[in-house]
Amino acid sequence: MKENDVRMLSQLIPFLSLALGPDYEIVLSDLRSVLALSDNRLSGLTVGSPLPDPALRILSAQEQCDQNWRLNDRIAAQNGHLLRCSTCLIRDAKGALSGFLSIYFDDSRYKDLADRVFALCHADSYVAENIQIRMIPETPHENFQCDIDLLAADAFRKATGETLAHSNRASYEEKLNIIRSLYRNGVFSIKGAIPELAKRLSCSQASMYRYLAIVKAEDPESEESD
Repeated sequence: MKENDVRMLSQLIPFLSLALGPDYEIVLSDLRSVLALSDNRLSGLTVGSPLPDPALRILSAQEQCDQNWRLNDRIAAQNGHLLRCSTCLIRDAKGALSGFLSIYFDDSRYKDLADRVFALCHADSYVAENIQIRMIPETPHENFQCDIDLLAADAFRKATGETLAHSNRASYEEKLNIIRSLYRNGVFSIKGAIPELAKRLSCSQASMYRYLAIVKAEDPESEESD
């Protein structure tokens, strides 16, 4: 990417960051690495970091030939939240791809707020058993692979208070709670999630499917979304 283009696009980053608010992160990259960003609270990226996954996968899939942007892909944040990432493809005067401008969005605050609103008019036990705010992907078969390690580790820590290194000691109920958490965050809509999570939770894929069947049976919306 030419230096003038980098300078011009970099000026947009603080503007977009202030206009959109604290739940967004703006990242500018060329075809090799990150050139500029608003902050790194969500992605953990820094200037000079390798090309972020959403941009890298666009390159790997060779989709840049006929697309100018890609919207609402899933990636994992440092804190285990699933982010939505929208990426604009930057082209030079000849139409050749030269970089990416990505916007990351963490909507977890709004999901938490929705949970609290439901809790105002329902008993706690009813909310826990019946009210679930989940992210349903618009294009489930086209989502990028997110950081399964990060999500599994976060869910495991919340369920057991330990790290994934102790996953072989997790009880049946603890593993079931982990699967519930991952399911509610939409992780099982990601291609390849089950075999990857089976490895990290020290159980077979067959066990994973059994856990998932139990969790889906608890979800009144699962029949509509299947």
